[in-house]
Amino acid sequence: MHFANVAFLRQLSRRKQQANLKPPSEKSDLPLPFSRRSFIESSNQREPQGIREDSLGSLHSQGHVDYDEAYSNSRLANVYYFHSLQKEQYVPIPPLAMNRAQIQRKLPTTFVHPSLFNPKSSIRLLHMDSSPDPDTSNDIYCSLKSAEPWINDMKYVCLSYCWGVPTDGKQIFVRSGDGNYQPMDVTDNLYNALQGLRASPISVLYWIDAICIDQTNVTERGEQVGLMRDIYNKAAGVVVWLGPSTERLTAAVRIISNISERFQDDTYTTPDSILSPLGLNLTEEDTAHLQSYTEFSYEEIAHFFSLPWFRRVWVLQEAFSQGNITVRLGPHTLPWGSVILAALWQAQFTRSHTATSTTEVGELGNHHFLPELWLGLLHTRMPRGLSMMELTSRARDFEATDPRDKVFALLGLANDIGPLETRPSGLVPDYAKHKIEVYADFARSIILKTRKLEVLSMVNGFSPQNEMQDFFSWMPNLDASVATIRGLGFPEKYDASCSKEVDVDITGSTNDVANSLRLLGFHIDEAQMVTDQALSFSRDLKLYLDVDSTDAVTELWRSYCAPHANGISQKHRLRQYIELLTAAGFALPTGLSAQPLGKVVPSRHVPSVVADFAAYWARLDPEFGDFDEANRSELREHAKHGDADQFGVLTGKACHERKFVLTSSGRMGLCPRETGAGDNIVILYGGSVPYVLRAMPSGDWKFIGECYIDGIMFGEARDLQETEEVFSII
Repeated sequence: MHFANVAFLRQLSRRKQQANLKPPSEKSDLPLPFSRRSFIESSNQREPQGIREDSLGSLHSQGHVDYDEAYSNSRLANVYYFHSLQKEQYVPIPPLAMNRAQIQRKLPTTFVHPSLFNPKSSIRLLHMDSSPDPDTSNDIYCSLKSAEPWINDMKYVCLSYCWGVPTDGKQIFVRSGDGNYQPMDVTDNLYNALQGLRASPISVLYWIDAICIDQTNVTERGEQVGLMRDIYNKAAGVVVWLGPSTERLTAAVRIISNISERFQDDTYTTPDSILSPLGLNLTEEDTAHLQSYTEFSYEEIAHFFSLPWFRRVWVLQEAFSQGNITVRLGPHTLPWGSVILAALWQAQFTRSHTATSTTEVGELGNHHFLPELWLGLLHTRMPRGLSMMELTSRARDFEATDPRDKVFALLGLANDIGPLETRPSGLVPDYAKHKIEVYADFARSIILKTRKLEVLSMVNGFSPQNEMQDFFSWMPNLDASVATIRGLGFPEKYDASCSKEVDVDITGSTNDVANSLRLLGFHIDEAQMVTDQALSFSRDLKLYLDVDSTDAVTELWRSYCAPHANGISQKHRLRQYIELLTAAGFALPTGLSAQPLGKVVPSRHVPSVVADFAAYWARLDPEFGDFDEANRSELREHAKHGDADQFGVLTGKACHERKFVLTSSGRMGLCPRETGAGDNIVILYGGSVPYVLRAMPSGDWKFIGECYIDGIMFGEARDLQETEEVFSII
């Protein structure tokens, strides 16, 4: 099975609990008039210094105080609220996860960074110094200086590491322009990395983001982030610090080295030579060699890839902007190629191990393997690369100390957004914005740039709606970890809107509701019957109508599909039903170099899916008693050649945490878990799938999510179109 086909097994949902939201104390007993102009205010009706309110959801800093700092400094005295157009009430602004600047502020420091020659082209470089005093030889001393290394041909090495959990940290001493050493507080993980670098006998200049960027200067942070790709690409190399070693990690290092040695003996190929500027240099025969190796060490390799560094969003750009990478784990050193070989080896066994392991799926989670995005980036190095949508969608389960970096850290890797100076504002790093603004501006900008609605597939329709969607119902919540292969509209495989693009004149126009997304489209149907509970996929590779009791595949057919066939033949209705159950598509087993992230197609293009369905059904009802004689005989024969587990995985990808729906026109479908009877099903130009919208009292619309509706996924809606309408989605 292709790597993308088993990704769902790695990412069964981690549901988030909804926060209990309380209204402002002074406002709680007051009727709140609906306003076309929403705003943010504090419970004591005072704005903190550094904040002014311009428009709905738009916060701007005054002077050198950024929103994060103002919010952080005032949150104990004032609670800030947003007047939600959807709820017509005040809701609290969710606090940002602690960002890098806040970590630095938690660690008091007297250090003042030397000025940059030119913030848009120069950087600071660090040199590890020897201790000026024998009595302080255990302390870390270093020097910082401003430089333009690309102009002056200065060689330097970048450090890639995890910031770590903010604690009291440890102190280093940094010499600045006045020649004196000043204390600077750093996190424990960075301190350990610096100790490792200090042990190197070679004098090297380093670029280390937490030290070389003034993290308290919002403007500088944005400018330096814009240079990150060049900083890493033009470095002499990158040192990856994974952290201190343990006995178990030492065993994993030994196994990784053994895999590399055996691979080199079998193929006469060194680990580092498999990495080329254009992608992985592996043949099918090479991959077959990897697959032949025993899987006895899967758990040890899984433990290695559970290290936090592999899921830090910034390391993607840091690793793929540079070809010369050395991995450090405590005293151990590994070639980058050896790490990638181990990841490819482990990927061969993911499905079989997940199905047979005694470890609970929720416990195993998605943190014990190298995410598929790594493999995709390895295969699509310059000049191909990946789109911004591909990157942000597949990096949602990566970690970021500052949640805004879920966008900013990927800008330097995208192949479709152009140079920094020509991008729309939502695709430019700006740390003066709140996370909500960053996510919403990104979504609007990518829609206008691509003229597609793929980004709406990133709106989380699987978990209960939370406070994030009180601000913008159409905004993707990049904090929610959702496997990309579960999407209906991305990767694109349908054509519900007949390839019509977003009308940028309408979507890009200004209007009196600043947080609305205006899209052109038309009504197509209405949800009439929706299952009470979302469907549930279990570890036994079966789909349930309610948790671990009623099999959904058989029950939905018996109770809803067959009785509402509307004169359609049983064979045709069954085919429609199978396509619905597998609506997330099928990742074809293409070659890694051709389609590293898999080529996803509608299941109607996969002949074996009927046999797989039959094998699944046969486990529950080998006589196929729900079907007429002709279909019964055919399904029995199909079942002999099908893969029941394969069908289970396909249904899980498509149906888990979605609801089954019957429309007022008798169509069946899959919809987001928040869908209710009476919700509208619409076609929006630029979208490859239909969407569920809910009418609001104001005349605006709330975005519920993407959906699959039988009979309108491949352009059939053009014959059903009535009147076009501009939907103002809030």
